Amino acid sequence: MLHSGDLTMSPEEAVRIFVNRLGPDRSLAIAVSGGGDSIALLNLLVEARNRGLLAYLLAITVDHGLRAGSDAEARQVAAWCAELDVDHVIARWKGLKPATGLQNEARLARYRLVRETAMARGVDCVATAHNADDQVETVQMRGKRNSGRGLSGMAQSVLYRRDFWILRPLLGVRRTDLRRYLENSGKRWIDDPSNEDRRFERVRIRQDMKQFEDDIAKIEENASDRMTDAREIARVIKVDVSTPHPALARMQIPPRDERAWLQALAFLLAIMGGRQHLPGRELMDRIAQFARAGAGGRMTAGRCVIEKHGDLLSVYRENRNVPTVRLEPGESRIWDGRYEIENPSTGKTVIVAPRGAEGDEIGMEHDFTALPKGLLARALRSLPACSVVGDPAGESLPADITRILAPFDLFLPEFDMTIATTCANLFGAPDYSAPPLRI
Repeated sequence: MLHSGDLTMSPEEAVRIFVNRLGPDRSLAIAVSGGGDSIALLNLLVEARNRGLLAYLLAITVDHGLRAGSDAEARQVAAWCAELDVDHVIARWKGLKPATGLQNEARLARYRLVRETAMARGVDCVATAHNADDQVETVQMRGKRNSGRGLSGMAQSVLYRRDFWILRPLLGVRRTDLRRYLENSGKRWIDDPSNEDRRFERVRIRQDMKQFEDDIAKIEENASDRMTDAREIARVIKVDVSTPHPALARMQIPPRDERAWLQALAFLLAIMGGRQHLPGRELMDRIAQFARAGAGGRMTAGRCVIEKHGDLLSVYRENRNVPTVRLEPGESRIWDGRYEIENPSTGKTVIVAPRGAEGDEIGMEHDFTALPKGLLARALRSLPACSVVGDPAGESLPADITRILAPFDLFLPEFDMTIATTCANLFGAPDYSAPPLRI
């Protein structure tokens, strides 16, 4: 049953729609903290499994070890899962915890542990219990930071690390309706005292939230606009951007201001600079002024160099602060946010460093005669070069090098899938897997 002008729905209806879109042949993990939201989702999914609508259900509880009693709470969740005949795993965040940025690091650790645990059991997607109240809280927090694209809220499907899906079936459900479902079912849950602590921004927003229905309507409108924008941004990238060499991207400057063009350029800068986040609005405004200036020139932004030649912008990684790393046999690493590099040898250590000026355009002049003189040479200097440690002859090692698209490869919300797919085709990066939820 839908409520409040069809802006929210009942927990049962939301999960029915979700499992129908997922299909009965899929296995699913669920992240269960023990709180009311995740316990409600657990029981709803168990009901679906018992009706044959899910092939397999795996519950995962992450114990961050950040407060007393977390271990006991994880074991309580394990006991509840046993009563429901659900396989359950406790994944613990071990090692030293950071002194700053703890909440963000805990979030990253949580998703990493959930992915590792689920994929070890052959499961490639997890359901989380984020609900409509979480959605409004998230958007209000982002709004205080002027996060324009973030005002579309959380996506129902997010691809994590290119191979694991985070799914949110309850984004259209109110928290009060989840509590009502639990009470009617006679289920217990664990109340986290931090959820009432006003030292945390999310708690303050939750307790002060008033115009819920208006907020939800606006979020849905923003999400629809973001999907429309994404299609236009992808079109601009497909039509106006070329990559004559993997180290260099060139973009046509339109005859008049275009919002989609500037957004496309922001994605291009993030990719070429190896940055997960897009450049801010003020920086993009300065770049737009530079592009509109009559004369050519050069500027740096977001670890990139931008050169203007006529009605074309050329973008490449700035040859500054490019790392040098050591790869032991069999080791792989993300290098400079732009490439994943693996040392395939069994006994040789490899040094990965920026290519530098050596070689520049030697042997390439005939293939790149249309480029301004010296442009390719400048772009090539920030490419990775691999050498074997201790080899005086400078033996060349055929390292496995894969292009990384930094703004998409960690978390890719379904809103941006069209842009990501277009960029993967443009830069020769691996394809992104399709969302598991059927339309």
